[in-house]
Amino acid sequence: MRSLYKLLYIITLPDLGGAQVHLNELIFKLPQNIVPYIIIGQEGWLSEKLRERTKNVFIVDSLVRPISPLNDIKAVFEIKKIMQSIQPDIVHCHSSKAGFIGRFVAKLCCVPAVFTAHGWAFTEGVSPKKQRIYKFLEKRMAAWTEKIICVSEYDKKLALSVMPEYEYKLAAIHNGITNTQIQLEEKYQPDIFRMVMVARFSSQKNQRQLIDAVDELNSEGLMIQLHLIGDGPQYEDCLKYATSKLNGEQIKFLGARQDVGSLLVNYDVFCLISNWEGFPISILEAMRAGLPIIASDVGGVSEAVEDGKTGFLVPRGNIESLKEKIKYYYLRRETTARMGLMGKVKFEKHFTTGIMMKHILGIYQGIFDGNK
Repeated sequence: MRSLYKLLYIITLPDLGGAQVHLNELIFKLPQNIVPYIIIGQEGWLSEKLRERTKNVFIVDSLVRPISPLNDIKAVFEIKKIMQSIQPDIVHCHSSKAGFIGRFVAKLCCVPAVFTAHGWAFTEGVSPKKQRIYKFLEKRMAAWTEKIICVSEYDKKLALSVMPEYEYKLAAIHNGITNTQIQLEEKYQPDIFRMVMVARFSSQKNQRQLIDAVDELNSEGLMIQLHLIGDGPQYEDCLKYATSKLNGEQIKFLGARQDVGSLLVNYDVFCLISNWEGFPISILEAMRAGLPIIASDVGGVSEAVEDGKTGFLVPRGNIESLKEKIKYYYLRRETTARMGLMGKVKFEKHFTTGIMMKHILGIYQGIFDGNK
């Protein structure tokens, strides 16, 4: 039996987000007999975190998110050179662009590839044109993939509808995060009801609808304070929109934060209003903190949030349903706290890093055994 295995991980962006948190958790929890190497498109949060674990971090700046023929060709050659030097036992790709280029190079180098889809680019809520393109591409890339990890049962079923012939390659493994103990500060204030949303400001998310809901409810006499955590391409536009509706006491923009886990315990309710999702890690962070959830019923969200028990699911784009659920929590503080505690219990039972690692390491071991 071999004592050491080498794994090469490839991801496009380093910015703090769900895929990056997932990969960071994964690499820090690898057993000692697996040596990780990581390729990232640029320096940032993820590269800084991973260098605390290993020196084997490579920056390939031609690995960019947009389609860029010159950069894409350059990335293929640069990644191939690194891969041939490392000679990994498995290449594990994360995110669409890294998935395409990484699996193509792995095929050229005869290395088995694993791909984790952090939400499919052909999911509901994405434009029909984009859905058609990515369905075509992912189906063809599946032929070059040893195993495809979907982060929810929803995404696995969606993949099956596109590539039923590759059912044997598909596995559903929920995201997991470390079950850290967070110091609980006094949370409930009789005069202020505090809600928080943690998400990038992008077309995927819908912070504006949440802002509208809070504006309308406060106009009815409620006293809700909304905090928005994150950054992204639509940050400035959303900030201008919010300040035209709510005053500085009603809404605060906290920007990108690395201490989200410790901040969450200071809120009453966590919201995630989205157009599409995979299996959002931010919801797991909220459940770990004992917060009840209000989230759009998209992607694999319903696999984490039990509607009416640990939180509420609202139809995508339905502001009246969103306002109804916020008001329900506002008027029933004890019920709100009880639902949050039920979510914490579910998190500890199903969504810790240890549970996730058990399944991912099982996939690795199956590939190792098959290559003996």
